[in-house]
Order: sequence, then structure tokens, then C-alpha cells
Amino acid sequence: MARKQKSTIQSINGGISIGDNPKDVWDQTRTACKLGMEKAFFKIIKLEDIDPEEQKGDPDLLTQLYESDLYSRYRTNMSHYKQRFRKDLIAMRNADTEFAASLLSGDMNMEEFCHLKEGELISKKRKKENKMLLERELKKSITKKLPERLSDVPNQNTIVRDKWGISESAAKVDQRFEN
Repeated sequence: MARKQKSTIQSINGGISIGDNPKDVWDQTRTACKLGMEKAFFKIIKLEDIDPEEQKGDPDLLTQLYESDLYSRYRTNMSHYKQRFRKDLIAMRNADTEFAASLLSGDMNMEEFCHLKEGELISKKRKKENKMLLERELKKSITKKLPERLSDVPNQNTIVRDKWGISESAAKVDQRFEN
């Protein structure tokens, strides 16, 4: 019995089926985006016990700004819109990234958040770990001692000699090959 394979081909019109009104699909997607972002903000408010008087950013206003910016950048392709929204939502819901808290406190504005690259949507802790790993690998590569002479650099001949123990050709050594 053959397994049914999942098709990886994207539809031309970004997931809109025949008979669907593209405007209705976009409206539903945009509404879901706003709802997801609002839930993310309220989750962070609840987790970090942010006092409503202390927060400078309104979750509803921030959500509206985010969605309008996202739509203006990706209005031509719904699948790219959804993909970027998912990445932003994961970063927003993660308390370690502190994006939601800094947006609510006014330390960061929504335009800055919207224009972050996908690689920058990680937590500060993860950024430090990546930087430390990079520095450690750089130090390892620097401490590796290089050969002092050019003849010490291995080339194909020295690799063959080391592997097979051959220092001279058999024709040069064997008397039968002399003419």
C-alpha cells in the first residue's frame, strides 16, 4: 500500500480556494492576526504582573499598528504574511524575549519591532549564548598552530606518502626499469 505524499506546491493565489472571495479571506486572516497579538500582550501582562498605570503602550493600539504595518508589507502574498506573523507571534509570546514587555513599557515602539530581522527575534539570553559560542570557536581557530615553513604544509604528495609509506616511485628504485 503506497503512502499518500503531501504536496509541497504552493497555490498561485496564496491559499485562496476557488469560490472564496479574496477580500473575505484577507479580512478573516487580519482579524485572526489582531486577536493573536492581543492574546500575546495580555498573556505577558498577566505573567509579569504589569500594572496598567505603569504601561505606556495600549495593547489594542499596538495590535492595530502591528497588523497595519504587517499588511502594508505583505499585502501581495498571504503566505508570506502568515509566515512572518507566526514568527512574530512566537517571539511576542515568549517572555524571555521581552518584546511585549518593552513595547508595553514604551522602551520600544511598534515600528522598531516590525522591522526586526527574523534572526533578531530571539531572546537576549540566546543572543549571549550564540555570541559566546562564536567567540569560543574563534579562539580555538586562532590558537591552532600554523606550520613554520611552507614545506610543512601538507599537500597531495605528502598525504600519499604518509598513507602508503612511499617515498620514491617503484620505477626509480627497481633496477629492471633502467634502460
